Amino acid sequence: MAEASTLVLGATGAHGRHVLDALVARVTRPETITAAGRNQSRLGELASAGFSTAAVDLSDSVGVTELVAGHSDIVSSVVLEREVTYQPVTPQELQAALINTGMDGGLASFLVSLDETIAAGAFARVGDDLSRLLGRPTTGLVEGLTAGAQGLTAG
Repeated sequence: MAEASTLVLGATGAHGRHVLDALVARVTRPETITAAGRNQSRLGELASAGFSTAAVDLSDSVGVTELVAGHSDIVSSVVLEREVTYQPVTPQELQAALINTGMDGGLASFLVSLDETIAAGAFARVGDDLSRLLGRPTTGLVEGLTAGAQGLTAG
């Protein structure tokens, strides 16, 4: 089996099925795609169809990080319902890209510093500090991004 280079997150869900079909229709060989999701039964079906598979929950940041690291293209069917390509960039390239979008240089510099701090693991501690501060349960990444994306399309 060829090494998978495209990762489809949420592949076992309704949108993921369409993303996989679209990739295969574009002559992407199933063995070059890792279909990632939570539904074990569906992952078995995808493996039988020739896809590489990975059981992962998006709330498992370590598992997702390890999975993402091995792929050149990341497709997030969970939130955007369109292809997303991962491209590693240096901090300098990130800052230049942010400024090229019209962002203030000071803000771009702050965000790059924050990104470097996150990459170094400074925020890897898991706790209930934020929930206690907010006085309510926190919103997960997928739920927050989905709500944000829906807000953009509604407005």
